[in-house]
Amino acid sequence: MNEQIKNEIRNSFDFYSNKYDEVKYPPGHYQALKKNFTINNKNVDFKLAMEWKYGHISKKNYPQSHKAIIARSNLKWMEFISIENELDPKETFHWWHKELGKSAYITAAWITHLIHHKLGVPIIDQHNFRAMHLLTNIGNKPIPFFKRKPSNWVDIQQLIEFIEQIKIIMPTKSLQEIDRFLMMYGKFNKQKK
Repeated sequence: MNEQIKNEIRNSFDFYSNKYDEVKYPPGHYQALKKNFTINNKNVDFKLAMEWKYGHISKKNYPQSHKAIIARSNLKWMEFISIENELDPKETFHWWHKELGKSAYITAAWITHLIHHKLGVPIIDQHNFRAMHLLTNIGNKPIPFFKRKPSNWVDIQQLIEFIEQIKIIMPTKSLQEIDRFLMMYGKFNKQKK
């Protein structure tokens, strides 16, 4: 990671982190979800998990597609926890992505994060994925083309490695603080077409 990238992260970290919306994404709900999603818990709260991830906590109604993914995830949970061998993060992601379908990438990645957050599996979405690419390409004019949205395990692995580099620059910041920074950096710095 070059000095230009390091300086951008150091200089903009607090600015973007402070843009994070705790009303839309309540931290208390998130902490409860991380405790709730264990292999031993037969009663995980998929409704709360998906409402949090999609920013629907304070909404009375939201898209039917999100309601459907909640129902499918609930059905698959008992099957998942009955797997005899404990799965590592990559295996967990692939299991959920296969069971929920290709269009449920973010949900599969989110469930994997909740189960394996202690192993450093981050939340991934289009915003922090974009932030990783924008930051990595600082100094390149014009910024080379990159994928708009994450779509596979390699994308999660790249984000894990990028976050590890940020931890070296910002050693006092938690994974959650880095996630907030990346989410807001990506959200507010969409590449112009």
